[in-house]
Amino acid sequence: MPTKVIKDTRSALIDGMFALKQGMRIKAINAKVDDYNVDLLEYDLEHSTWIMFKALTNLRDFEKTLDDFCGHYNYYVMDSRMWDKVKYRMPAYLGVYVNATKTKLAARRQLKVPEPTMVNSMMRCLYRDAKVFYSQDYNVRLKLLQDGISIMRGERDKYKQKNAVLEKRIEALKRLTSKSKITLSTEELVKSIEEMLEIQDIETYIVTDDTDFEWGE
Repeated sequence: MPTKVIKDTRSALIDGMFALKQGMRIKAINAKVDDYNVDLLEYDLEHSTWIMFKALTNLRDFEKTLDDFCGHYNYYVMDSRMWDKVKYRMPAYLGVYVNATKTKLAARRQLKVPEPTMVNSMMRCLYRDAKVFYSQDYNVRLKLLQDGISIMRGERDKYKQKNAVLEKRIEALKRLTSKSKITLSTEELVKSIEEMLEIQDIETYIVTDDTDFEWGE
């Protein structure tokens, strides 16, 4: 039976992951998917991807839960002390967050259960959480909704900035092809942009004024 310290540690680790802003994701805490139990289940709306997180607080759990994942991407969440103990024993396909910082990337895998099972599990978790939410005082619910709106507005502004970056890059490519008399089809243009995005971090080029866009080194 986990002690209160272990429970509190697990809760703190997962709360940190839940609060982490990682694009448009639906999140559910303490999810059970078929025979798999995880502390946090996420669905990435942008990439149609399922991500699972499990808090790790001791070596015994590490040995028992290595196969207790069924998502596309699967992560352990732990503190630096635990990471020092398991870093050389971590399977290649499992990723790691240390104190809400991505330390090791997970490799994509096939789902171990049918996707409708994943969806049903997520829906059950959301229904459970909705019941808890509506059982709370009105003012508490209002504050939670206001916080949610604030987060969504922040995400909206972030995507507006990213869109501005893409538009600037498209214009830069058009000027480049025009000066060099190179013609690109729409497909080639899109491919060129995608290749740039794979190489460079888009947030480095967030535009904050109306000055001409310049390529980074």
